Amino acid sequence: MYHTSDTGPFSFNPSSDAYCMRSSYFIEGAFSQVNSQGDYVGTDHELMALNAGLHFDPVFKGKKTNWNPDHLIWGVSESRNNHERLLTQNKTYGDVRAKFASSNAHCKHKEGTMCEAYAATNWSATLEDLKWITDWQASQGITKFVPHAFFYSIEGYRKEFAPPNHYKQNHLWSNYRYFTNYIAKVCAMLSVGSHVGNIAVIEPVESLWKDKKYNPIIFFDLLDILNHSSWDYDVVSEDDLMNMTISNKCMNLLNEEYKLIILAGLTHISELTANKLKDFIHNGGSVFELECDLGIEGALKVKHESYDNNFITTEVPIYHEIKKNLEPDLIFYDKTNVINSVHFTHRTTLQYELYFVANLEGENLSDVTVSLKKSDFEPFIYNPTTCQAFKGKIIHRGDRTEIAIYLPFKSSLFIVVPKLSIDEISPFVFTESPEYPEIISLDNWQVLPMQENIMPISLWKDLKTNQICPAGQSNESTNFYFEFDAKPCHCKLLIPDFLENDSICINNNKLQVTARETVFDANYLTYDISAFIRKGKNLIVLSISKLSNQEKMEYCPIYLSGDFKVSITANQLDFTNYREWYHFKSCIANDTKVAIFKDNKKLHLGDWAKQGYPFYSGKVQYIAAFNLKQHHNVILSIDKLYGSATVEVNSHHVGTINWPPYELDITKCVKSGSNLLIITVENTNANILEEYPEKSGIANIRLFLKTSSRTI
Repeated sequence: MYHTSDTGPFSFNPSSDAYCMRSSYFIEGAFSQVNSQGDYVGTDHELMALNAGLHFDPVFKGKKTNWNPDHLIWGVSESRNNHERLLTQNKTYGDVRAKFASSNAHCKHKEGTMCEAYAATNWSATLEDLKWITDWQASQGITKFVPHAFFYSIEGYRKEFAPPNHYKQNHLWSNYRYFTNYIAKVCAMLSVGSHVGNIAVIEPVESLWKDKKYNPIIFFDLLDILNHSSWDYDVVSEDDLMNMTISNKCMNLLNEEYKLIILAGLTHISELTANKLKDFIHNGGSVFELECDLGIEGALKVKHESYDNNFITTEVPIYHEIKKNLEPDLIFYDKTNVINSVHFTHRTTLQYELYFVANLEGENLSDVTVSLKKSDFEPFIYNPTTCQAFKGKIIHRGDRTEIAIYLPFKSSLFIVVPKLSIDEISPFVFTESPEYPEIISLDNWQVLPMQENIMPISLWKDLKTNQICPAGQSNESTNFYFEFDAKPCHCKLLIPDFLENDSICINNNKLQVTARETVFDANYLTYDISAFIRKGKNLIVLSISKLSNQEKMEYCPIYLSGDFKVSITANQLDFTNYREWYHFKSCIANDTKVAIFKDNKKLHLGDWAKQGYPFYSGKVQYIAAFNLKQHHNVILSIDKLYGSATVEVNSHHVGTINWPPYELDITKCVKSGSNLLIITVENTNANILEEYPEKSGIANIRLFLKTSSRTI
């Protein structure tokens, strides 16, 4: 497999907004020829965004956008949007690498397409986020995934290198198997049969190399339109075109049958390509020249019109012209309106037509109607998360069939259309589409953290100047202090063992080691300071013997741990830069005030980071009892989940909830009468490692059971 970084095509002109010196697709050579030598065509995907992985200022509709995430504020920032690239509703514009790779695999008859994924999504990445990226890449034709990265230890610099780490130090590791099982099922289904795409777009490598002023925006726009359209497609090289045969008004290559060839904004093609396209037109094929004039007799010239950031693709001329020439493959409706926030890819086998569909951009979408070509056998739905096959509600309209699906934001399904009788070929056991006529609300929750609270001490000040000197940033000083307010509570001080010979005291009291423990693979000394904590102002003073020890504290800070809550306030008028970890930046408000305290308020449903646990990365249990008058079929449904949830009913493990829809069938473990429900939620490492109050837990307060006496 060849690994290709970044994306393309971009301008070869270094002064252009679209230039990328690392674009391995085109600057280093012809992508399709290079990747013809491997068993799998390779690509990669980075960062917490669908249109991500660009190591330069990316171009969106010809305008530069701010790529780097905003600075997060230590202990204060709470919005995940600070490190998500959500430019507009259109979250996929510009990322064409996976489509290039899968197209090349289709044209070269390769085993599949492999993507190195999930790098630099930062420690805040949930399994839901990683699935979202997976679904985008799968909809573009990726059939294998390689997680980046895996470390046996995350001690030191490995905490910051393109996190998260896909191993046991990641708090998502306990449910990680459910994520890999999902990937395995999706990839297995997308690896059978052959791809179906009636449109071939010619890649612009000739224009890129021969025209220093070549502008790729029209090409980008076309791929964006097709990604949000009713047709699947491939991007093909001119060499691939030369290997195609012409028959039945199609360009044929291996298993692919292209009914329409599109050239988008090209300034150059080879004479051989031009002649091949003329032969195709002469034999009844269709060729579109989108905003280009290459002198191909019989080609339809289509004017390109820019469109707004809501990607209303049905209104642009190229969409109308494609619709005149090709019958739509899939059309998605929200009630009666055509929607284009659902992405799909189409494969065919001897037994089935397979459509993988994913709601990647429809944040307010849930109920979707899918229109597809009518066949001799009725389609059904397969859920790769639950491994359930559903017979959905179906309506026939003329030569098309409509099937209703439940597809909330970041969820995915397969639509399967049999080519033979189900009895002959189906391994599926069908269940009814669930309906929930009765709702039971759950109240009186017990919400219990399963570990002690923790706070990194990063807000050090120079003992002489009183200037903030964040942990890990040496200013040639060796004496620091940390000031905080407190109420008496049980409290421990955790100090990395490389500071063992240095001086540390609290409120003028020297400390004695009471235990030793490991924190994220680093050795720590434990000091019980409960007796020294006083009401009001407290002062921890640290004197270090080596400046290098201060630098080490970037990865191994000192922590406070105990049964307290944490309060952090700041006016946020001016700041001191703190961390720059790969694609993560943070700062400290210079007027930050810290307090630890213990009160009688218990945790409740909602974001626990706002309830005195801003740095807590770990497990919290949600416990509730409920009664059933009779034994129902019961679906557990969560309004919004930040993290991963493991569900236990009446002391029996039921399963996990990791992404939308946040539902789990718990029927097998409930009983008539009293029942006990325990949901254990584990959040990400962002709170403790990136040191800000990332949303955590079961938020939006609502948690309820849906019951039905029908078979599910």
